[in-house]
Amino acid sequence: MVAIDFRADKHPDVQGKRPSLIRSLQRPQSSGFTQYVLGQLKPSTILDWPGKPLAHQVDVDRKRVDASGERLVRGLFFHETGNVLDSALRIRIASKAGVVASDPAIVHFARTYQTWPDRRSRNVGNAFRYVAAFYSGNSIWFLCYRQGFATRS
Repeated sequence: MVAIDFRADKHPDVQGKRPSLIRSLQRPQSSGFTQYVLGQLKPSTILDWPGKPLAHQVDVDRKRVDASGERLVRGLFFHETGNVLDSALRIRIASKAGVVASDPAIVHFARTYQTWPDRRSRNVGNAFRYVAAFYSGNSIWFLCYRQGFATRS
């Protein structure tokens, strides 16, 4: 599952972390997750000349992605503010691959972000970026896994 997106395969962060991730998946305590991932594999819809699947693919498990997004937001909130979010607090997560600037959700986020006074923007390595805005006890977050972009400060 590492660098399943061939466009990301050449990214230095992917190449640097891949061996560690593969070793982690081979550990005995990871066997449950490894079996889960293997159980999600299905033949690719891309076929070779004789008509056989070229590889395997995995559909995105949105519940897992959203749960990971919530954990990231909780951690980043603590990192940015020094405060722990109450575990009972409901966090709405909307994950979507391949968004573009004209997407209505992105337009709404950008408008809100521009009007809130406390705006923050950070890079984590070269492949992950987040922006957040805080106003009147609320916050909004945009987490972006990037590929092919130069790091900006």
